[in-house]
Amino acid sequence: MFLQAQTLDAALAEIRQTLDPRAAHAAIRAAVNDTARRSRGIIARAAGRELTAKISQVRKAIGKPLLSAASGEAVASIAVRYAALPLALFDALIDADEGVVAQLLRSGGAQMFKHMFQATMPKGSAAQKRGHKGIFSRVLNQPKYPPQRGAYAGRTIQRGPRKGQPLKRQAIKEQFGPALVSVLERDGTLSQEITQEIDRVLAERLANKLQWQLEKRGG
Repeated sequence: MFLQAQTLDAALAEIRQTLDPRAAHAAIRAAVNDTARRSRGIIARAAGRELTAKISQVRKAIGKPLLSAASGEAVASIAVRYAALPLALFDALIDADEGVVAQLLRSGGAQMFKHMFQATMPKGSAAQKRGHKGIFSRVLNQPKYPPQRGAYAGRTIQRGPRKGQPLKRQAIKEQFGPALVSVLERDGTLSQEITQEIDRVLAERLANKLQWQLEKRGG
């Protein structure tokens, strides 16, 4: 999904009529780039009105803006990734016996996710290298294996006919909630508000850059 600011014709016309072509291009490019940088926060804050995930985490699901080159066309874009947000980012209550109760959307109720649990991946593991904390479920109907890292690594069975054999565990899989882009596409009001706010910021930045260029030239 791409949200692109629609430049305001009147503001652009004023800049091009007031400044020489080179200065006009520099002003427009700077305004577009500034707006693109601020767009990540605009999108994240809008999505935060519907998602219970922290805005700082939602912001990470938004790609860095593709800025306009100095000598190229004054156009910038920002993309929202289709990847789903980890369930651990949402408001969740962990119940060791029942599973996980989480509310994903502010407009919806809480949901029970049975047989799920919170865990921290051991540092240096293949899946996560920095002790990633998430909400997981066990992968059923799959072969068990001896853990290579973590609290169960190297442990053996302590009693019974298999005493002394390596302790094996089921593989686990991280669970995810909705994708940010699906929330924006489902709620047309959010997308409209985002575009309007980006247009407002762009108009503001265009006016500021025009004023800066005029002051720079003493005019």
